[in-house]
Amino acid sequence: MSPRSYQHILALVRVTAFFHGRAYVLPQDVKEIYCDTNRHRIVRSIRAQTENVPADALLNEVLSAVPIP
Repeated sequence: MSPRSYQHILALVRVTAFFHGRAYVLPQDVKEIYCDTNRHRIVRSIRAQTENVPADALLNEVLSAVPIP
């Protein structure tokens, strides 16, 4: 993720928290928007395409591999 895309995602996460009635961001907010904001960055392999593995499944694997602080 580039620094500029990180700034945009941070802004979206803040807006998501605001819509949930909070002035602070939770890890749930990041998980809520992560797939929608990064789906276009995923280039699936030929194998993933033939096995119909969606980009969201790959992104969820990334999210599950990162520990929540």
